[in-house]
Amino acid sequence: MFSCRSETDVSLLANFRRFGWSIVATVNFYRAGFMVQIAAVFMSAFDEKRAANDKRVAIDVREYGCHVISVFDPKEVQPFFSYSVGIQETSSVPDAIVVGLKSNIGGFMINEYNRQVKAGARFQRGVRYSGFLEGFEVYIEPARRRLLADYTYGCDRYYGEREYSVVQIIWPSTAGVWPWQKSASAWFRENQPMLGRVRPNRA
Repeated sequence: MFSCRSETDVSLLANFRRFGWSIVATVNFYRAGFMVQIAAVFMSAFDEKRAANDKRVAIDVREYGCHVISVFDPKEVQPFFSYSVGIQETSSVPDAIVVGLKSNIGGFMINEYNRQVKAGARFQRGVRYSGFLEGFEVYIEPARRRLLADYTYGCDRYYGEREYSVVQIIWPSTAGVWPWQKSASAWFRENQPMLGRVRPNRA
């Protein structure tokens, strides 16, 4: 009932501010006249697509309580991540992000968070919660805004000048290891960076 509609995009498009500026700067450097015109056409077409997406996000927030955006790197160098847009507006609690899991799993976890907060659940630091990942518990940790800059561009667009908060849903490995533990592999740590405290298991 509370499942948020989702979309999937590549990381460069999801973080268009940096992508757009680099395109314009590169084009201007090589061809000051002709290529600038091409860049302007590209920007205009992208603006139209972005406006349509903004409208869809607003509709989804109104109908489902949020919109889920899942982002991936086609080269699989950067980790997958999924995050919500609009939960803070509809449920008066932070939006949520999951880093390091593919869109089907990350999206499910975001939807479960949305379902639980709509049912009245409120989450505390340092407490493990179930229902998000079959067979495992998770921590829910407030993220720091300065660490979200490369992730939640959709929230930036939706909320505009309004302040918003995000929590990170943190998951263990299949062996039950958490990213901050000594036994965690370097890959696991890099695949799920901590966007809040380094050790979310502490109250």
